[in-house]
Amino acid sequence: MSKSSRRRNRQPQSRPITRTIGVDSSATGYTVGPAANPSDSQGVVVRRIETSFSGPTPPPSILSQYEEIYPGATKIIFDQFAKQGDHRRTLEDRHHRHATYRSYLGLASGTVVSLSALALGGFAVYCGQNLAASAAFLGTLASLAYVFVNGRQQQKQERLERAKLMSKK
Repeated sequence: MSKSSRRRNRQPQSRPITRTIGVDSSATGYTVGPAANPSDSQGVVVRRIETSFSGPTPPPSILSQYEEIYPGATKIIFDQFAKQGDHRRTLEDRHHRHATYRSYLGLASGTVVSLSALALGGFAVYCGQNLAASAAFLGTLASLAYVFVNGRQQQKQERLERAKLMSKK
């Protein structure tokens, strides 16, 4: 018998470890204990418990466990939650103020450009350039009408998107 065939025919010297996995709702995490069968000294029992929650803070049972492990942890968690809320509100406030500023800046710029074009058309009429005056007046009116209609369509689209988001909640 060759050496390789002897290796293949060899029986294992030790028994495999028996693992029993069960769920116990009274504990969290992993628990390792003696095997279910006391005669099996190599066996291990592993309990794996998973807990999940949704929302801004953990439920009170988990908070009390944090407090047992690290005194003051609950206060830290709630302080961080409050700081995050303040930070988010500050960012939203900045965003709204900047959007309002941009809106007013756009209105002011549009007003200046429109009045300048109308003044240029009036000057063209004064100089006797009727074709240039017509182009200035019609171009200004057409661009104002386009901006107005396009702005209304965007507002309508935003309202519809918000309504969809609100209906999903």
